[in-house]
Amino acid sequence: METEQNYMAETNDRPKLVVLNGSFNPPTLAHLDLLKKAMAAVGAGRGLFLPANNEYVRRKMAKANESVVIGAEARIAMLEAMCRGEPSLGLSLVDMGVARTCTYESLLRVSEQNPGYDVLLVIGADKIKIVPKWLRVNELLRDFKVVIARRGDDAVEDLIAKSPIADALSAATAATFEMDGDVADMSSSEVRRLFVAGENYAALLQPAAAAVLARYTPGDFPPLDFDSWARIVLSTGRFGENKVNKRVYEMNRDLFLAWARGEDVDVPGGLGDRQHLLEGTRVYSTALDASVVPARVTDTRFGVANEDCVEVARELLGNGFNPAILNLASRRRACGGYDSGLNAQEEYLCRSSTLSQSLYQYFQPTLKCVRESGVPQKGNAYPLDISFGGIYSSAVPCGSSVPARTACSPTANDPSTAR
Repeated sequence: METEQNYMAETNDRPKLVVLNGSFNPPTLAHLDLLKKAMAAVGAGRGLFLPANNEYVRRKMAKANESVVIGAEARIAMLEAMCRGEPSLGLSLVDMGVARTCTYESLLRVSEQNPGYDVLLVIGADKIKIVPKWLRVNELLRDFKVVIARRGDDAVEDLIAKSPIADALSAATAATFEMDGDVADMSSSEVRRLFVAGENYAALLQPAAAAVLARYTPGDFPPLDFDSWARIVLSTGRFGENKVNKRVYEMNRDLFLAWARGEDVDVPGGLGDRQHLLEGTRVYSTALDASVVPARVTDTRFGVANEDCVEVARELLGNGFNPAILNLASRRRACGGYDSGLNAQEEYLCRSSTLSQSLYQYFQPTLKCVRESGVPQKGNAYPLDISFGGIYSSAVPCGSSVPARTACSPTANDPSTAR
């Protein structure tokens, strides 16, 4: 290949060191093959695995909605085992203990530890699209060369040409090479799946590395708990909150289905009487005749609190009152965008209570969110009448509080589920 020949001709006076960085969660035969082929592509005498620290891997797994993180100690031991008997291969731990890693800064640290070498970074062709988003990418492409691994029909030149940093990326590309198709499909995610399931994963790993992983059990690598996962995802950007909200919907769905089956559910304070909740729901669509309601003379007090409506209701319950929470609801869609992760008041109430079980009884039974709710269908009451429509839900457990009540009142300016 022309890029390979030109690069090797220009830099043959300095030894080359190829770096493969990544999670290696865990390292597979594909990683080993990738590094060796990259070294051969540029005539490098040395290759280094550069594993990410646990914090980075945990963030990466959380973003991918995965929770199994092989600990750094095990990942490092597996990489060390892979390098034994391979004098040209080694391991760099420069990213361990670094709070926030940056590929450019990692390569600088590798260069400092290996003076006299031209350091090159190997990347997959599938990463070309995201390279422009890397921190300090212009400096990286200025100071280091890259070796690009392609699979099958990957058109590396076309991918580079379409990149917003095409000129810099093209100039920094030392060589491209093709990966072995059978080995390239040996993914870390498949190893994790087999490992957790207790199935045989040895064919995907180098034998010495497989022997290291065999010393561990899935219990040695506990998955991320929900709170840890949510904190990571919420820090990832503007779509993090939506992803967390969707997960809460899924958790509630599974919890409510277990409740419907009569199983014990692990919820502080319990979920109450499901039948009472379902049968205590009332739908209104016409004007009410208030003349039949006995008159009561009582002091009416008003107050404004800059607090969560559920917390206020919980406080009132603790003070002996019997509050009702007004649900500023979508008139067209039961629970609004609760199942899709939206974040207005109605969606919040559904995430923090059993309100969805009450409302889904009266929504379109063909919708997925209704079908998987497990509640009996009593006809479609939506869209609610803009003047007189409403749904009263009795005894709705909110978090760990005793049951409260909600009154579902359609908002006048609600043309859709997103308000």
